[in-house]
Amino acid sequence: YNLGVVCIKAGRYDEAIDALRLAAVKGIEVDTFPTPPNIRSALPWYLGQALEKAGRKDEAMEAFRDSVRNNPDWAPPLKSLGFLLVSAGRIDEAGTHLERARAVAGPSDLQLSLGLAKLYRYKDRNADAHRIYLESVGLNPDHPQVLAGLVLTSVAVDDVERMLLSLEALMHRFGMATDREVEGVEELAC
Repeated sequence: YNLGVVCIKAGRYDEAIDALRLAAVKGIEVDTFPTPPNIRSALPWYLGQALEKAGRKDEAMEAFRDSVRNNPDWAPPLKSLGFLLVSAGRIDEAGTHLERARAVAGPSDLQLSLGLAKLYRYKDRNADAHRIYLESVGLNPDHPQVLAGLVLTSVAVDDVERMLLSLEALMHRFGMATDREVEGVEELAC
């Protein structure tokens, strides 16, 4: 198991796959060399990462699914599976996993929040995307993707004032002059 994790970090994905598959076959005693308490879900998740990076996406999906089956309340495999399903064009199924991952992880995972908001925009669920961008701007007030998402979704939900505030904040972020200064994040997040 540990060798597989190290191989992933070193970019040696085929070796990682071999080591992780061997660990899965042999089984792991939780009281042996330091292993995480969630080893039953961590092992297939790491295997899924190695398989995905090696370009074996279908096998990676199965590994991520195994990890989710072993621990349905652990956000990393839900997120990994969701993003992999998006790349495979399986948007509805991806949305289910990304929504669950965000419910477990909360709004602090910016990559997850932005991915889910983009998925909502794609599915024309602009009010849901807008809500996520509003939550994200409170945590990441200067992030350009958050501000741009707020501009787009504010137009879609007919919130002209928030669109203007977001656009001004985005312009300010890139050093562009505006007619007025943005008072702060509080204006955007209200």
